[in-house]
Amino acid sequence: MPYLKTSGARLYYECHGHGPALMLIAGIASDSQSWLPVVETLARHFTLILPDNRGAGRTSTEAPELSISGMADDCAALIAHLGHERVHVAGHSMGGAIAQSLAIRHQHRVNRLVLAATGPVLSMRNRILFQDLDSLRQSGVDMLLWYKMLFQWLFKPAFFEDPRAVNGAAEQALAYAYAQDHDQFSRQLAAALAVDHSEALGTIQSPTLILAPQLDLLFHMEDAQALCAAIADARVQVIEDAAHSLHWDNPQAFCTALQGFLLKD
Repeated sequence: MPYLKTSGARLYYECHGHGPALMLIAGIASDSQSWLPVVETLARHFTLILPDNRGAGRTSTEAPELSISGMADDCAALIAHLGHERVHVAGHSMGGAIAQSLAIRHQHRVNRLVLAATGPVLSMRNRILFQDLDSLRQSGVDMLLWYKMLFQWLFKPAFFEDPRAVNGAAEQALAYAYAQDHDQFSRQLAAALAVDHSEALGTIQSPTLILAPQLDLLFHMEDAQALCAAIADARVQVIEDAAHSLHWDNPQAFCTALQGFLLKD
C-alpha cells in the first residue's frame, strides 16, 4: 500500500489508470474509496491520484489540529512525490475547499480545476447542520440512524424509494474497515468551519469548471455562482438528476462533464 510521509502526516493514496494526471479530493467523512463509482470510467482516460485526507481513511497524523491548507499542502507534496509538474484537480464538497486552497497556495501544481458541490465558505445553515450532526455523534446516537439522517442531505430522492437499500448503505458505512471515528469527524469539521476563500479566489489562475448538482441541498446555485464570479476563468455546469453526492447519484454525467472539460484542447 503506498504511503507518503508529509509534514505531520502519513498520507495514504492510490493511483489508477493511464493518461493525463487527475487528482480527486474527497469530502468530509470520506476517503479515496468514495470515488469508486467513477474510478473505472475515469481511469480509461486519466491517471487518477486518490489521497485519503488527514482525519480519514488510512491517512494518519499526529498534528493537534487539522486545516484545509494543511490538507492542500499534502496534496501538493503528493503531486511532487509522484513526479508531476502539474495535474488536473477535482474536489468534492470539503474536497472542493481543499482544491481551492491547493490552487491558491500552489498555483504551479494545478492545471485545470473542477469544483463539485462546494462553495467558498460554509453557510450558517450548513454550519449549524454539521455541528448538530457532530453533537449527535458525540452523544452516542445510534450510528445506523445517524448515517440514514446524513444520507438525506447527500442523495437524490430516488435513493430513498427502497428502504432496504438505504438500510444496506448505512450498514455498509458502519462496517467499512476504515470508517472515520467521532473525533476525526470533529477535527475535519473544525477545519471546514475555519476556512473562507472568498477574498483569495481571485488569485486562482487555473481554468475552472464548477459543477452544481441540480438537487443539492447543501450548496445551491448561489454558491456556484459566487465561485464563478470570483475566479477569472470559470464556468458553471448543472448536473441534472443528482444531489450533493453527484458522483454517486449520476456518475455518468459526472464523468462526462470532467472528460469534456479536462480533455478538450
